[in-house]
Amino acid sequence: MKLAHEKKGGPYTKDEQRKRRDEVYRLHFEYGYSARKIAEFLKINRGTINRDIMYWHASIANKWRHLDPEIFVKNQIERLELQRTRLRKQLDNVESFQEKIIIEKIILDIDMKIANFQIRLVESTSNIHRKITDGINEWQEQEKSGKRVLLQDMFFEVSEKAYQKMYNIYREDMKL
Repeated sequence: MKLAHEKKGGPYTKDEQRKRRDEVYRLHFEYGYSARKIAEFLKINRGTINRDIMYWHASIANKWRHLDPEIFVKNQIERLELQRTRLRKQLDNVESFQEKIIIEKIILDIDMKIANFQIRLVESTSNIHRKITDGINEWQEQEKSGKRVLLQDMFFEVSEKAYQKMYNIYREDMKL
């Protein structure tokens, strides 16, 4: 992004602020650059860049109140996979062993971030299911319905005898 004139600080117009924030979003969230690097690239005070990054985090958090956070996580995973693909293509064109090692380390870091996002996604989904189940059971208890729901994404290790009892209860309850 190139501003119309070199900016040494001071107030930005709404249009300049929007363009700068959009560029900060792209550089930080899509390319993974730090606030320091972005400040160097754009020749803008690092505090301004940090405020822009905080703005985007707040904006994303606000959207989460209305949307499923899994969508954001999936988008982040997709972004990381695109970065990984670009790096993989670049790796094929690098001659230096040292450069290859550096790119392979970055690819490994991306793979670890993707795995971390996937773990968080599963944990998030489990927590959401657990809260929904708890809410339904509290409601059913208040209504004195005599019914409860069980969470499906949990595993219990039980003896074969206990399993048979639980299975029979489930089968019998399904007939009602």
